[in-house]
Amino acid sequence: MPMTPDRLGSGSAIMTVMRKETLGSQRFRRALKATGADLLDAPLSYGSFYCHAEIAQGGQGTVFLGTGDIEALSRVCVIKTFSESDTDTIDRAWRSIRIQLGLLDQASVCPHPLYPRDDQIRPTPWVPDILAWDLKSEVPWVAQDFRGPNLRGYLANGFGPETDPGDRNHSASDLVTDRLMSQIAFAVEFVHMQGVVHRDLKPDNILVEQIDWSHMLFESIALCDFDLSRSRRHTTLTQSAVGMGTRGYSAPEQLLLGARDVTTASDVYAVGMLAVFLYTGKEPRQAMVGADPTKLKLDPSAAERLGNKREWVEQALSFHPEERPRLEALGRTFYGRDGRRRRP
Repeated sequence: MPMTPDRLGSGSAIMTVMRKETLGSQRFRRALKATGADLLDAPLSYGSFYCHAEIAQGGQGTVFLGTGDIEALSRVCVIKTFSESDTDTIDRAWRSIRIQLGLLDQASVCPHPLYPRDDQIRPTPWVPDILAWDLKSEVPWVAQDFRGPNLRGYLANGFGPETDPGDRNHSASDLVTDRLMSQIAFAVEFVHMQGVVHRDLKPDNILVEQIDWSHMLFESIALCDFDLSRSRRHTTLTQSAVGMGTRGYSAPEQLLLGARDVTTASDVYAVGMLAVFLYTGKEPRQAMVGADPTKLKLDPSAAERLGNKREWVEQALSFHPEERPRLEALGRTFYGRDGRRRRP
C-alpha cells in the first residue's frame, strides 16, 4: 500500500522550491527539471521504490519520478501506477511488460548504430529497462529506468522547429532534430526486426534523454508504452482492438479496420506524422488538408519545411499501406548509402 503524503500548510511553495534544490542526487534533480514534474509533499512507496514527483496523470493512472531510496540518491526511475485493476487493464500492462522484456533481451546484443557505447547504466538505447512490477497489488504498478521526458516535453524546452530562425543556435537545433528523427527511425526499424509492431507511436510514447558521451551531450531516444503492440509471440488482445490507437498518428487502417489488422506499414505512417511534428511543430489535424479522408495531403507550407525528407514523408502518409516506403529509405536522407551524415 502506498503511503499517503502529508499536506504542507502555509509556506509550502517555498519549502517545495528548497526541496527541489537540495533533494537527491544531481541526476535526480536534472530529471526533475527535464520532466517538469511536481514534487510531492512526501514520498509514496511502491514495493522497494519511492515516488518523489508526479510527472503526469491520466485516465489509466499516474506516472511518477522515483528512486530506490527515500532520499532520492539511487538510480532514477519512472513508476507507473494503474487507477483500475480490471482484467483488461492488467492484461494490457502485462502484455507491455512481456514485449518490452523481449525487446530488451534482443537489444542487449544489438550494437547502437550511432554511439560505440552508452555511458548510462542501461542494456540498450531503444527501450527502457524494466526494473520491477506488481500487477496483483491493490494499486498495480511497474517501474522502469528513467529515459528522459517524452518528445513533446523535450521540444518544449527549446529544441525543434519552434526555435526562432534568427537564434544563433538554430543550426544546432536542426542537428538535434535530425538526430532525434534518425534515432526514431532506427528504433522502430529495430522493433520491426524483432517481429513487433508498436501500433501507438506518438510524441508521448517517445522518450528523449541527453547523455554524456566523451564529454559531449547527445540525445538518446527510447520507445515506451507497448500495451497496444503486436508481436509474433503475443498476438491476442483482450478487446476487439477496433479503433485502438491515437487519432492522427495512427494509420487509417488501424482506426477503421482495427489494431489486429495492422502491419509494419502502420508504424511507418506514424513515423511520417512524427516527422511532421518534429520539423514543423504541427499536429496531424493542422498539417493534413483535403475533404476526402482517403486523399488527405500534407499542407504545402508544412511539406516545404521537411526539406529532403519531404518525398519520404508524403509517401509514408499514403492512405494505402502498400504504397508506404521502408524505414531504411528515411535513414538514407540523414546518412548516405555509405553511412556518412549528409548536410540537412
